Parts: sequence; C-alpha cells; structure tokens
Amino acid sequence: MRTRIQISLAALTMTACLVSAVQVNAQSRLSRPSDHIQTGGVDYSEDSTVPTPPPGQMQTATMDNATLRAGTGQSMLRSGALNNNLNAPLSASADTSNPLQKLHNFLVGGSRQLSGTELANLGRHDIVLLIDKSSSMSEVDCLSMDRRWGMISRWDWCREQTTDLAQQAGSVLKRGISVVLFSWSTMIFPHVDVTQIPRIFVDNHPDGQTNEDKALGAILDDYFQRRASNHGKVAPLLVAIITDGRPTNEEKVRRKIIEATQNLQSPDEVKLTFLLIGQDPKGMQFIQEMDRGLVAQGAKFDIVSSRPFYQLVKTGLAAAMADSLSDPQDRPNNIMDALNFGKHKKY
Repeated sequence: MRTRIQISLAALTMTACLVSAVQVNAQSRLSRPSDHIQTGGVDYSEDSTVPTPPPGQMQTATMDNATLRAGTGQSMLRSGALNNNLNAPLSASADTSNPLQKLHNFLVGGSRQLSGTELANLGRHDIVLLIDKSSSMSEVDCLSMDRRWGMISRWDWCREQTTDLAQQAGSVLKRGISVVLFSWSTMIFPHVDVTQIPRIFVDNHPDGQTNEDKALGAILDDYFQRRASNHGKVAPLLVAIITDGRPTNEEKVRRKIIEATQNLQSPDEVKLTFLLIGQDPKGMQFIQEMDRGLVAQGAKFDIVSSRPFYQLVKTGLAAAMADSLSDPQDRPNNIMDALNFGKHKKY
C-alpha cells in the first residue's frame, strides 16, 4: 500500500513539473508579438480609412429582423448557411475522479459545473454569444480542456467553451443559443444546439478586423423589435462578447450600449458581459471602461460586466455567464472559491 502511495505521489510530482513547463511556455507565447494581424490592438478613429478586405474574403451574411427571434420554430439557419447534417461534438470522456485529472482541472481550470439555480437563471434568458473572428483569434496561447495539457488557438478555445455551455445548459435552453461571428462582417447562427456548434467553428476561420459594433447593434435592434411586436412579453437578453482586444471602432460600441440603455425600462432586460481572451492591455482597458464607465457617460443603467482572461480560464464561459447575472456579493471572492477545486470538469 505504501509503495502505491509513493508511486502516486511521484507521478503527481512529475505531472506538476510538466504543468509548470507548459505554463512557462504559454507565458512566453503570451509575451511575444503575434505573427498575425493584431486587429484587437488597433484603434481606428471615426475619420480613419478602414482597409477593404481582400477579394474573396468578404464574409457575407444576410440579416433580417426575424433572424434572432425567439420561439419562431426556425428549422434552417438562414444567415449562417448551415444544414442539419452536422458533426457531433467532441467526446465527453473525462474521469474527474482520477487524481491527474483533478490536478489538471485545478491548475488549468476550464469549466465550472453550474448549479441548478444557475441553470434555471440562464434558462430564463435568450442567450447570444458574440465571438470575435478577427485574425488574432488564430493565436495559439490557450490551454485546452479537451486535450490534457494541450495548447490550442483562441478560436478553438471558444469552440470548446461554447460546446460546454450548450451541453451544460441544453436542458434549460429549449431554443438553444445564438452564435454571432464578427470580423469583416457579421454572421448569425440563430438557436443552435450542441450538435450544430462544431461545424460553425470548422467552416469559419479567423480573418480580418474586429467590427464589434455592427454585430452588437444587430442583436440589440432585434431585441427591441421583438419587444415592440410582442408588447413587451419577451425573455430578457443575455449577451456575451468574447474578444481578444479592442474593437475596430470603440466609440460606436460605446454609443450603441448607451443608446440601448435609454430604451430599457429595467436594467434586467438586457445584460452584456465582455470576456477577454489573451492578455492585451488595451483590450483590458476597453472592457473595464465598458464595465465601469458608461453610466458617467450617459447610460441610463449599468448593464455591463466584464471578466479578464486569467479569471475566465479558471471558471469557463458557462460560469462567467452565470456570474454575470448574480449580485457582485454572490460571486467568488477569493482564489479558492474561483478555482472551485472539486467541481471543475472536462466535457
């Protein structure tokens, strides 16, 4: 028995050393300038000349007022041009009782299992994910949940986390979630389920700018149109904006949020949470301003929260969205609560 314990401790020690090496390598990657176009770190002013995308790379997607309407029973993904013959998600074969798996989940984080209360709260909302598809999202500097100790791109990290969200909340989100990609243009995939998500990420690849304002504007406009046509009887809207830096036009994003708050009767109607991937300091500054500074600039309500990457990777996307709906005093207030050691999982 003592021999087995000694062998297990030796294995854990060797694994911890390996993790340290991986983390050092990941940190060195984060500190290097990217070989890709850093669209998240470029600020275009109102009068700047925005470059035109190369021929053949323009992302076209038709958007109409019904694209994101809830409860319409759409069987086709009109703007995303998907069909029903989609690949199944990645296998969910993690043994969370395994000591090595526990160590991996403790150090890497990945995904916190949602409570019944959190799931019920998410289920009362229409869920929309705005995902950055700009060139810098191809940067490989994220630790994978699915491949133990493996490094993946920011784009693939979004795929893993979106799949995990759909799996955890599928039972309460009867209409699925809506995925919106933004880059040169906006592509909307309304009301998708866990079986449809992988194809979205396989068929689309990071490229171009960070035209966040158009995507956010389309979602907010759709909400207000649905609210008007249904005499206010619509589910509240929860939007996560997942990006690795500053948008191409910060001022337009700022204005769209402030203007949207003027049309709200309650701050609970619409919640926005900015989730940063990577360590871009300008991106961090931007999401913090959206979180803390818009009321002083004329917003009627504070409807924005934010989470930097070092927190996001420890809890995962699903938990970050659930936390955005809770009161600040109910959120994890120390590092051990945030890690939630016994409840992390790998899908």
